[in-house]
Amino acid sequence: MLHGLGLGLEVSEAILSSFLLETNALRNIQADMTILLETIEKILRSESFQNKDTTITKETILMIQRYMDLFIKEAVIRSYENKVATQVEDFDDEEDADEEDKTIELTHLDLERIVGLLLMEL
Repeated sequence: MLHGLGLGLEVSEAILSSFLLETNALRNIQADMTILLETIEKILRSESFQNKDTTITKETILMIQRYMDLFIKEAVIRSYENKVATQVEDFDDEEDADEEDKTIELTHLDLERIVGLLLMEL
């Protein structure tokens, strides 16, 4: 048994190595879920600017898009890591855990668990 994940959990080497492999795979997420430039511009125009004549450069919108991509990717990774850590803790409590069911589904609840710390680190 290894003391892993920095959470005071006792985990087996197999579980820890599986977690590390999946985490590394998550860190390579491509930006397939990029927010459209037009969407960012519409949000800025409708919510941020009081004067309708305010102009937004394409470079500004691209910068915001890159920032949002990083923010979303980090939120997904942290939600996933938190969910896996929680499942490892629950796995220790269950004697008959099904090892074939390794599907992890993230929901808004997983995001809610990590969003406080994520926003503080902005």
